[in-house]
Amino acid sequence: MTRWDALVQLRAWHKLDNRLLSLVVSGIFLFALLMLGVVVGAKYENDQKNRVRNDLKTLAIAAARIVDGDKHNLIRQSGGLVGENEKKLYQEANTELRRFLQYHPELCYIYTLFGDGEEVRFGFDPTEPGDQDGDGRDDKAYWGEGYDVKTPNLMASIKRGMPNAEEEPQTDEWGTFMSAYAPFFDSQGEIAGVVGVDVRADAYLNAVSIGRRFYAGWFIASLLLAGFLGLWSMRLTQRVHRDFLGMLEANRILEHSNEELAHLNAQLDQLARTDKLTGVFNRMGFCAELESCLDELESGSETDCALAVMDLDGFKHSNDHYGHAFGDRMLVSFLEEVQSHLGDAVIGRMGGDEFIVLMKGENALNRLNMGLESLRERLSQYPLIVSFMAQFCSASVGVVGYFDRASGIDLMRRADIAMYVAKAQGPGNIVQYEPEMGEALERRVEMEHELRIAWERKQFWMAVQPIVDLERGRVIAGEMLIRWTREDGKNVSPAEFIPVAESMGLVEDMGLFAVEEACRNLERLGREFPSRDIHLSVNISPRQVNKPDFVERIEAIVDQYSIENGSLWLELTESSLIQEGADVLEKMTRLRDMGIRIALDDFGTGYSSLSMLMDIPLDCLKIDRSFVMRMTGDRQSVELVRMILELSRLLNLDVVAEGIESDNEVRILREMGCEWGQGFHYSRPIPMDEFVDGCGDYKKAA
Repeated sequence: MTRWDALVQLRAWHKLDNRLLSLVVSGIFLFALLMLGVVVGAKYENDQKNRVRNDLKTLAIAAARIVDGDKHNLIRQSGGLVGENEKKLYQEANTELRRFLQYHPELCYIYTLFGDGEEVRFGFDPTEPGDQDGDGRDDKAYWGEGYDVKTPNLMASIKRGMPNAEEEPQTDEWGTFMSAYAPFFDSQGEIAGVVGVDVRADAYLNAVSIGRRFYAGWFIASLLLAGFLGLWSMRLTQRVHRDFLGMLEANRILEHSNEELAHLNAQLDQLARTDKLTGVFNRMGFCAELESCLDELESGSETDCALAVMDLDGFKHSNDHYGHAFGDRMLVSFLEEVQSHLGDAVIGRMGGDEFIVLMKGENALNRLNMGLESLRERLSQYPLIVSFMAQFCSASVGVVGYFDRASGIDLMRRADIAMYVAKAQGPGNIVQYEPEMGEALERRVEMEHELRIAWERKQFWMAVQPIVDLERGRVIAGEMLIRWTREDGKNVSPAEFIPVAESMGLVEDMGLFAVEEACRNLERLGREFPSRDIHLSVNISPRQVNKPDFVERIEAIVDQYSIENGSLWLELTESSLIQEGADVLEKMTRLRDMGIRIALDDFGTGYSSLSMLMDIPLDCLKIDRSFVMRMTGDRQSVELVRMILELSRLLNLDVVAEGIESDNEVRILREMGCEWGQGFHYSRPIPMDEFVDGCGDYKKAA
């Protein structure tokens, strides 16, 4: 059927019986209104039901906050109300629940439940014993009594610790009511049980009643509106014929508009593939060009190609310093230089200050490298002129040549890897991709995977390197050091896994693990050597200190153990103090108030000033091993160590010399008055059991 045939049939449409047409329109509109009414009414009814359930759930959560999970667990562990203490705890808990019930008169019942295998049993119930409502039954549920209504929502609250409310009212011999449950916890954070609250189902049933009244009203209104629309449609059909000629003209205009729309679509497609700022391809446009080139290589119509990813060095600093408008002009000026040296290449902007270049044709890789070398030489000798300012810049470039069956994603990924290697080597470097680079990345990814699994499987343990009294040769402390032993028994070097853990964010959990292990072993040392003042120190990473809840998490661990004040030491580096500033000083003060001592690790290798040392709440300085190792052949190092010792005495700080490896180093340190030291001369890091044995009989000559 042609468009004209359709128009001719449309011209005869107005001859239909107006009454039949109005009836059809009215029926359709009535059906639509009724369907809309069903949807709206159902939503309103559900909203009202959900409001009732949410209010009830809120009451359950509020009630759960007043229930003491430790009391609940104590009664359970005792086997119920077997003694006076258990009965007293039971009465105290019921008093709290009874007071809550008085404050909330809308509640008709409150109680606690706990899981016993697959059974659910009553816990606390503030209801007075006896038949208060005269129905011939005892109203109170007693401790351990079975609870028969084990709904899925109740079991979800007990097993998963989630607040929940029943979907529909429940009816039993006490009436029709709505129930909600909320978990309560003991001091260890474990689920002790759930609080159940019941309210009469009046509000819920009223919501259902309102929804039904709404349906009836909506139906009457729909009938009236549909009748009015039928009358209106009869008048409308009379106007259709008069508008027919106008539709013919509209058809002609539509055909013309379609031609213009096709032209606009072509322009929009071009804009979608082009970077607005520079006019070169954007990511989508460049990827399309790259795939087209690879298809040509596959078909043999193209001979070779090479790819380069370029990232401007230091662009963020210029952009932040001079503003985004200056940065945009700088990108345009840089692109002009790229185009002048790589004019026959396809250039795209991937985003920000990153560009990508595709060279096609014979010897594409050599031609691309020559152009890039020419560009680097030009940028190193002459600045870009940006807004009448001379601005030197450089770019880190990664290059990759085409290889068999290469996909666009493979080429771009390899060029990216090479670019990041170039960036790591310093500004202005050009690096061509080598397979070893991809292997290094794969090793890194594999290490992250192994590290995460090893942490879940608890393959990490804490070794201890003894800290020795240099004068007496006696162990007085130990530094906790994390170690990783794979399931096959092979050890992984900390230098290999610690940087990966840092980048993954896993080092924070490792730090807390080390603190907990230190506290646990300090309890053991206190039992085995009650007359000895032996402390353990733990290294804390800057990333861990940066966490807002760092002190609270340390405090939560320490509170679980009985350790002497001053027996737990935390070692921080100078870099973490510099990065955090006043915030870390406040955290250190709070830690010292808790009885934790603070040591400054690797002292002398960072940027600490004397004024900072006077402000920092420190207890100990640890002299870096680099100074100790050079003492025997470098008089300047000896004087530096002597100065650190004098400074520590002036500031009333303890001192530990790290990295001691010879008798001569021990002798020099003792002559200078250094009291404590550690290093391979005394012991490598050892398991805790060996450390404990050493605390009793370690007498190696100093």
